[in-house]
Amino acid sequence: MSETISNILRSPMLHRMVKSNCRNNNFPVWNTKYAIESTHGVPNDQLGSGWFQMTFHENAHNDANPMTGVKDRRHPTLIRLSLLFTMIVIVPGTAGVLFSLSKAGHLNLPEASGGIVALAAYIVALMTIANIGLRWLRWHYLVRRAGVRLATRESVLFYMATLPTLLTPFSVGELIRALLLGRRYPSLRLDIVAVWVLERASDFLVVVSLVALYLNEWTFLPAAVAVWCIAALSIGAWWKKRNSANRLHTAALAGLLAVTFGIWILPGFALWSATVSLGPTLPFGVALGDFVKSTFMGELSGSPTGIGIADSSLIALLTGQGFSPDYAGFVTELFRGCSTWFAVSLGACVALLFVRRLTKTLRPFQTAEHFEELAPSYAAELPFHLRKRLLERKTAIMCRWLDREETPLFARGLDFGCGQGWYTCKMAERGYRMTGLDLSEGQIREARAYAVDCHSDVQFEQIEGTVLPYDDATFDFVYAINVLHHVMDTTQRDMILKQLVRVLKPGGVFFLQEFNPANIVFRLYISYLYPLIRGIDEGTELWIHPDRPPPVDGAQWQTERDYITFLPDFLPAFLTRTMEPVERWLEQSALRRWSAHYMIRLVKDGEQTEFKPGHS
Repeated sequence: MSETISNILRSPMLHRMVKSNCRNNNFPVWNTKYAIESTHGVPNDQLGSGWFQMTFHENAHNDANPMTGVKDRRHPTLIRLSLLFTMIVIVPGTAGVLFSLSKAGHLNLPEASGGIVALAAYIVALMTIANIGLRWLRWHYLVRRAGVRLATRESVLFYMATLPTLLTPFSVGELIRALLLGRRYPSLRLDIVAVWVLERASDFLVVVSLVALYLNEWTFLPAAVAVWCIAALSIGAWWKKRNSANRLHTAALAGLLAVTFGIWILPGFALWSATVSLGPTLPFGVALGDFVKSTFMGELSGSPTGIGIADSSLIALLTGQGFSPDYAGFVTELFRGCSTWFAVSLGACVALLFVRRLTKTLRPFQTAEHFEELAPSYAAELPFHLRKRLLERKTAIMCRWLDREETPLFARGLDFGCGQGWYTCKMAERGYRMTGLDLSEGQIREARAYAVDCHSDVQFEQIEGTVLPYDDATFDFVYAINVLHHVMDTTQRDMILKQLVRVLKPGGVFFLQEFNPANIVFRLYISYLYPLIRGIDEGTELWIHPDRPPPVDGAQWQTERDYITFLPDFLPAFLTRTMEPVERWLEQSALRRWSAHYMIRLVKDGEQTEFKPGHS
């Protein structure tokens, strides 16, 4: 009798039936307990009394579950962004307005009221902010190509804090960036200098092109093109020789020139907007030409930011357009005060207010340290409806594959880089024996507290290094969700993959879920904008393309790809729900390759061992 019951309890068919019934009825299997061991030496009266137990908690969906009602700890990111917005727009902008008004008081411009002047000043200030944004984007992209993996938020603050270097002849003061970043990247100092050379060559080409277009004189354009080509091709060849990943391909160079044109067109638009606001309107093409020509003459003089020369040149050009000297002088003072001097004052403010953060920028970046600091506010970085949606979608897609491979209900799984344990507990709810690993002690502490609230029987462990503390062939499946892109050393990443395969049983599967870099728009968003909005990613990540995963000895990547989610993470909950049918259609259409997330599977060589309940 005992042998018969033992065989029934060992039966994989029973496990699949229980698992299927639980899932088909949407019944939560919380804190699945099992004690199906070898029945040798077990008294008959103990068989069936607690050897196959499943505890279903009534409060699985009440407020005790953090994913369905716990109050998130507010992250100060929104507060910091609000303060930064106040500092950028209101404080320096108001200073620029007061400066312009003080100048206007000495001029014979009675028709220029304070409100009109304020409007014109703020338009120029906003255009200056957009111009600084484009300049930062160009610099940040180029230093990434040079091998400098600077966090996006750190990069923005660092670039803005060095804006006062504009007050140097030919902007040579910007080379201080190579000196400062050289403390973190000593081997890349010359590469950062090369970035400055490429920026100046691009500016020279664009300025000469715009001046030639304005004057209809093309004599100097071939020389500017030659200078730029020599700089771009030489630097691109040097970077390619040092690191094949850091290439200035044709698309990158075209984007560089496009952004540079935007950098020089925006101030022209600001000058034109000022004339529209203040009275006599200057045609946009003429305003752009006057700005570029006066700036070019100022730069040729070698004076810092063209002080004196650029101002007098712009006044002369505006006067030549038929405007009065008073009007030309006032527009020039307002434009320069709310552009050049606004940018310099903005940089000085950032340097003073964020000096501690900037000091940290010069130290080597540590991923574990970043997530350790983020642990208390990590949950607040993602809206609840987004976390819930991704949690359901990403666990469901793994369970579908596990069901397809007839993985037993009590299969043992490893969540590598578990964070705060959301996915670990969700997989445990679905009936798997789960273990969560993370480098951050703070994240593990939060994960354990989350598991207690969920009444989930999950093990969480902190690890150091790349060696997993488990024997070979320990787990039936392993997964890593948005983890490996944080490993920026490809050698270390390969070691981690080798370790994950080692702890898999023969025939076991590793699920890799990552952001999809095949979607260029999403990649730009996740690399440049997302790190500014949320603190989870730093913008230094090394993306893994779904069609080019790194090879792993002893395992094979499967050809099937799963592409999920298209909706942006910043959509409100009601709009997300409304657009879900469209998203599901996109996931099944020919456009699915450009989804926001993907999942691929790595299967360990060898046949899967026969499952034995309680076997580890």
